[in-house]
Amino acid sequence: MRSCRHPARRACPQAALVLLLASLTGCGGGRTVQPNAPELSAFLEVSLPARVRILTWTKPVSLRGDGTADAVEVVLAAYDACDDPTKLVGTLVLEVLTRRTGQHIATQVAARSIELRTPAAIRAEREQPSGFYRFTLPVRAGKLTPGQYVVTARLQYEGASARMDEFALSYDGTPVPPARTR
Repeated sequence: MRSCRHPARRACPQAALVLLLASLTGCGGGRTVQPNAPELSAFLEVSLPARVRILTWTKPVSLRGDGTADAVEVVLAAYDACDDPTKLVGTLVLEVLTRRTGQHIATQVAARSIELRTPAAIRAEREQPSGFYRFTLPVRAGKLTPGQYVVTARLQYEGASARMDEFALSYDGTPVPPARTR
């Protein structure tokens, strides 16, 4: 996978980033940042999410706390063009679908759409200090049946194609942990 990191030049990119951020925040000689400034455009190009990834901590959970799998907890990370962790921005659509051999159309078991368009919304959904995002999707039927599932994540923001990921999830019917609370 391509990476924007160059081990032989570690200090140079950090110094360049400090200078770029200083100029973007108004500390670069009193100049205000213009919405169409080339620096801002370059910064956004490398900083916005280039990919999303559903992490292996995704699992069935119990909203009631009684061990019944009545929700799926999706743990998600976002990475920028340099493959560094970044924040989610835009509309995130999460789905849990059945996965059966020979079936061409999956059945939706759970779904959730999350708007991450303001700093407050982004901060509210992001876990500290990990920087990951944790979303709970209640199962529509009230209980997850044992079987194979596919969890999908689709992030869309204006001016970019959707960033997507899939994750295979198995559930064997055993009791599950309670859903995490913030």
